[in-house]
Amino acid sequence: MVQLLKGARADVVAEATAPADFDVRFRPLLVDGFRLARAILCDSPEAEDVLQEAALNAWRAYPRFRGDDRMARAWFLAIVTNHCRSRLRSSWWRRGRAIGGDPTVERLEARRHEASIELRADLEVAVAQLTWDQRAALYLYYELDLPQQEVARILRVRLGTVKSRLNRAVKVLRTALEEDS
Repeated sequence: MVQLLKGARADVVAEATAPADFDVRFRPLLVDGFRLARAILCDSPEAEDVLQEAALNAWRAYPRFRGDDRMARAWFLAIVTNHCRSRLRSSWWRRGRAIGGDPTVERLEARRHEASIELRADLEVAVAQLTWDQRAALYLYYELDLPQQEVARILRVRLGTVKSRLNRAVKVLRTALEEDS
């Protein structure tokens, strides 16, 4: 974990005192955290930044955490989701997106010459058009294979809200893929 926090300010890292088991408990969650951030933000460098901020906050708050490994996963992914939400709400993010094109979409457009790649690209473009909360729910439920109750706990919404988001997101994806066919 110290390697992940390497780029953080030295005084911030020095003041954070977490037990030694933090690294053992949270290192396996970093991959899921990055993938979740990437799914929400559709931008790998931004996802890396968010993951670093989330890991630092989790490290700071870890001495107050009272839960088992299953709760630790939900707790950490909730922190990642909240950092993504904050990033998406920032005026810098909105201005930066308006000025430049989406690099993910541009890369996908360059590879549309094969049928299998074309279908994947269409799916990724359609997923990028979903709202961040729909992408988060889709990723947590379908990619990480978490139960809907845990998705609700991570996103801090009711179970019915998760079901609605998943339903709407799947409908949007179906419609987008049927239009491309």
